[in-house]
Order: sequence, then C-alpha cells, then structure tokens
Amino acid sequence: MSAMGDILIKDGFIATMDRDRTVYKSGDMYIDDGKIVSIGKDVEAPRSPEYTMDARNKVVIPGFVNVHTHLQQYFRGVYELIGDFYKVNLPLEGYRRPEDMEWLGLASCAEFIHGGSTTAMLIYTYPDGFAKAVEEAGNRMIIGADIEEVDLNRLKEGVYEYLPEKGEAAYKRAVDLHRNWHGKGLITTIMAPKAADLAVTETYLRCKEYAEEHGLNVTTHLSQSWREVQQVERLYGKTPPQH
Repeated sequence: MSAMGDILIKDGFIATMDRDRTVYKSGDMYIDDGKIVSIGKDVEAPRSPEYTMDARNKVVIPGFVNVHTHLQQYFRGVYELIGDFYKVNLPLEGYRRPEDMEWLGLASCAEFIHGGSTTAMLIYTYPDGFAKAVEEAGNRMIIGADIEEVDLNRLKEGVYEYLPEKGEAAYKRAVDLHRNWHGKGLITTIMAPKAADLAVTETYLRCKEYAEEHGLNVTTHLSQSWREVQQVERLYGKTPPQH
C-alpha cells in the first residue's frame, strides 16, 4: 500500500481517455498502491478505503502531460514583462545557485500539481536540487541538465563568447544527473543541449553519443528567437533545423 493508502473516488464525471473514450457521468474510481484498480458505476472497494473523496460536480481525468517546461523559473512571468529574453531572462539564470533549486522546485511542483499536471519534461542548469524536490513532491518527471556554454553577461550585450570550460562543466552535470537520478522514483533523465546558438556542434554530438549508449532521448530548443537563427546562420550557414 502506498503512503497515502487506498482511495475511493465517488460520483465524479470521469473521462477515462481509454481507447473507447469511455465516459461515466457519475462514476467511481478505486486506487490502491498508487494504481487505478477499477473504474465504473457503483465500484465496490475490497475493504473500507483509507480515503473516500466526494467527486460530485467535479471532473476526474488523467493528469496533463507538459512536454516542455521550466518549472524552476518560478518568477518567469514577472521578468518576461520587464524586458528582452536575452537581456533579462538568460542573465538572471546566472544568479541562481544550485542550493536554490530545491525550494524553488518544491514551490513549482505544488503549482504544477494544482494545475492538474502530473508528468512533465523539464530542463535546467542545476537539476540535482530540483530532482530532490520532484522526488519529495511525487511528480513524474523527465529531467535534463541544461547544457549551454556561452557567457550570459556578454550575451546580454549581444556578444556570443563560447566558454569550453563552462560547456564541459554543464556536460558533467548532465552525466551526473543520469547516474544519480535516472530510474529513481518516478524520475527519468534526458540529454539537453540548450540551443544551437548556445551550445556548439561538438557538444550536440557528445550528447547524442551518450544518449545512444544509455538509451536516453535528447531534447533542445529550436529556433526560439531570431537571434538564435541569425547566430546559427553566421556560424554554420544553415538555419537551426537544417543544422
């Protein structure tokens, strides 16, 4: 039995999202050990459930899946109103410390659950603390260590200065994340070079090779700004998708 015990949800509008798109206008759901055991009309639990939820006038649906998010950017909506992505958003990333991630992560996970999402793929520079928060909150997450290798303060000035040592440290965080957290609880990991203007070709190839070796996927940002498109065209003579 899970820490929450077994749960009986009663009299809810249940949209199962099964192959037949079955809907119960007033149905019950029994959950045991974190798994849905039965759904239908007048479901009987095998024993008196630890929790019974009255779902009248409520909708019961599978949790939403967010396929790309940055939950740790808890104040992103605020500072996106302040200014440009490259002048405000990215430079602020450099001021967050690894130890900040756990409490930012817990706040974000709570907001995530409140919004009805139970699964997400997220990437960030310092994911270890966030993984601790995810483990505590109980979300199902695919987590990647953000790999970028430019000086964010110079980028604010419109200058791309690539720092190999920064890229190497970011790649090491990605490998450590996989070794320490992949398969732990509901966490899986992914390789995440940030964007074609923020990580060089060699880094993308290293991520690809590591992912293939360990059965992981790779995610990246693609054509997220005109500045990215222009920089990639300057470097490689191609658009980001072509590159």
